[in-house]
Amino acid sequence: MKKDVKNEILKTGMRLFREQGYANVSMRNIADALGMSVGNLTYHFKRKEELIESVIYAQLESFEPPPTPTTIKQLDEFFSRGVEEQKGDDYFLRYYDELATISPKIYAIQVEAIKTRKKKLYDAFDILEQKGLMKPEEFPGQRDAIIDVINIIKIYWTPSQEALSSALESPINCLRSIIYGLLTDKGKKDYCIELRSCSIKTREQIK
Repeated sequence: MKKDVKNEILKTGMRLFREQGYANVSMRNIADALGMSVGNLTYHFKRKEELIESVIYAQLESFEPPPTPTTIKQLDEFFSRGVEEQKGDDYFLRYYDELATISPKIYAIQVEAIKTRKKKLYDAFDILEQKGLMKPEEFPGQRDAIIDVINIIKIYWTPSQEALSSALESPINCLRSIIYGLLTDKGKKDYCIELRSCSIKTREQIK
């Protein structure tokens, strides 16, 4: 029974944080939404910080990171999957910096996620370079800087940035444009074939 109550608290906390933002939700709000007293709520989670930590840990438990891309197609799927996940959890990215200041545990999770994504991209770029699909660095630190830019786009893009009309619906074309400039002629040819395939699939889904 206690486990069921705890799960309901996590679900309600996640919903309210997404709808209103962490700073605008109190333990009283969460307790009222659940129809319980604040005392019963704090029996399970003593502080709001502890609740948001548990919400994020619960998400991590259900998250399965994608494999390291080894082909142009897999690299594009890596980005597309990331964008879709971002849409589903846009609250946690809209308040990314705020959440980092709330809890050292959340900050550590964020840092580890960035490091994991950087490692996968480094490895993917090395594999594609070995296959003759991606150009080597043109100056020292170029690849590191590009991967940082990709991570920044992944973290800070949200659909509310209306001034950035080309990325309003999705940053996927921004990511594709960055990658295209890194490819060899062979890589660009393969990527164009893959992008045409993606476009056809999209049109079929719309019909």
